[in-house]
Amino acid sequence: YLSFSERQFVYPSHPVFTYLQKNAGLDRFWTYGDGYINANFATQYRVYSPDGTDALFPARLGELFYATETKGRFAPSQRIDARIARATEGDGMTDNSYRLRLLSLLGVKYVTDWARAQEEKFPQTRFTPVAHFDNWHIYEYKDALPRVFLTSSYTVETDRQKILDALFVQEPTGKTLVLEEQPSVQNTDLPIGSAHIETYTPNSVTVSVAPTNAGLLFLSDTHFPGWTAYVDGKKSIVYRANYAFRAVTIPLDATSVEFRYEPDSFRWGIIISLLSIIAGFVWMRRYER
Repeated sequence: YLSFSERQFVYPSHPVFTYLQKNAGLDRFWTYGDGYINANFATQYRVYSPDGTDALFPARLGELFYATETKGRFAPSQRIDARIARATEGDGMTDNSYRLRLLSLLGVKYVTDWARAQEEKFPQTRFTPVAHFDNWHIYEYKDALPRVFLTSSYTVETDRQKILDALFVQEPTGKTLVLEEQPSVQNTDLPIGSAHIETYTPNSVTVSVAPTNAGLLFLSDTHFPGWTAYVDGKKSIVYRANYAFRAVTIPLDATSVEFRYEPDSFRWGIIISLLSIIAGFVWMRRYER
C-alpha cells in the first residue's frame, strides 16, 4: 500500500460491502475462514466489525475476546488482540460455543464467507443465507442481540472469572446483563419496552427509548473512561455491563439517552491551551513595552 495509490486499488468496490452498506445498518458483521476481511476495511466502507484496528485498546475488551480461545478462562497475562480469533476452514460456526456466544453479545448479525459450499458449517437453525456473489456468501445470524436494548434483568458480580462464567459457561442469559455494581433499579423479568439508535458518531450516540417499566439500557459499545451518559439531559452513571460494555439506568418516563465522549484529558488540554495563549499574549505585551 502506498499513500499516493488510488483508493480504488486499495479499497475497491465489491458486492459484499455494497450489501452490508445497504442492509446491515449499525449491526456488525464478522468474517469466517478464507472470507476474512481486515478490520480497517470495515472503517473505510462505513460498516461495522467487532474487530479493533489499533494496537491500543481497553484490556477488558482483549480479555473478553481471548476468552473465546481459552474456553471461558480468564487470562490477563497473555498477549492478546482486540480481535475475535479467526475460524479455520475445518471449523463449523457452531463448533466454538464461546465464539458464537460472543458474536451474539456483540450484535454480529451477518457473517461473510468465501467458499464453494459451506452449508453444513452454517446450520439453518441458526444461520439464514441472505446473499451470495460468486464464491462469497453472506449469512444472517439469528441469535444476534440488538446493538442496543432495554432490559430489567441483571446479576451483579465483581470477580472476572465469574463474569466470564455467566457469559460463556452457564446457560445463555439472553438480555440478562452482568453488572459489576448494584444499579438503582429493581431486578425483574417485566417487559421493558423498546430502544432505537437515532444518531451514531465516533464521539456520541443518541438513543430514543420507550420504556414500559424502569430498567437498564444496554449498548454493546466499549466501556471506557471519558464516556458519559445523559438521560433526558441529566447526567447518569455508566455501568460496565457484560464484562466490557455500557449500561445506564432508565426511569419509566425517560425518552432519550445520549452517550458523549468527554474525557478529562480533553478538558485539561483546552484549559492548558487557553492559559498558554493568555501567558503568551501577556509576555508579548510586556516585551513590546
